[in-house]
Amino acid sequence: VVALMAAVKLIAETCASLPMKVYTRKDDKRIEVRERAERYLWDKPNPEMTMQVFLETTFGHGLLYGNAFILIQRDNAGRIAELWPIHPCRVKVGRAKNGAKVYEIGNEPHTDDDILHVPGFGTDGLVGLNPIAQHRMALGLYIAAEEVGANFFANGTTLGGIVSVPGKLDPNDANRLYQQWSKSQSGYRNAHKIAIMDSSATWQTT
Repeated sequence: VVALMAAVKLIAETCASLPMKVYTRKDDKRIEVRERAERYLWDKPNPEMTMQVFLETTFGHGLLYGNAFILIQRDNAGRIAELWPIHPCRVKVGRAKNGAKVYEIGNEPHTDDDILHVPGFGTDGLVGLNPIAQHRMALGLYIAAEEVGANFFANGTTLGGIVSVPGKLDPNDANRLYQQWSKSQSGYRNAHKIAIMDSSATWQTT
């Protein structure tokens, strides 16, 4: 659905462009803090993505799937080194026997220590509801309207009808008349053109 993708793109790109900075106050002045150990917050979250792309992807996942998952990778000292967005379709969320959340990615279990889960609105306290699934009927109607519009302009901008001729047509003549009429009248480029029919044929709109 074109309108849906346009809305998701607008929200994701706008939110991703907002500044995300840390400040400290010194002598009544606000000073931006850029710790090198926190480069994943103010520079590049991982070697392949800029912060803009990372945030756009994360917002897109939340808007389209109702959940965003970020894999946290740490260095040898246990400090956060990289952040990676994980596609929601790859993540299965459940609970361990002790009640803690467990995230399964490709049969590999993860905990809250290395997965940041940002759920949207939900009803079970576990995952966010998929907004596409929740609005599937409205989106289905929109898709149907798009298909009707596409077929309408592909086949012409007037209602269909019947070409009648006196007597009986054999299949070859009927096909020839059909092809002749379709070529000259179907499609939006042929709308409102004058039709010329032979063999005493007449046109009746349905």
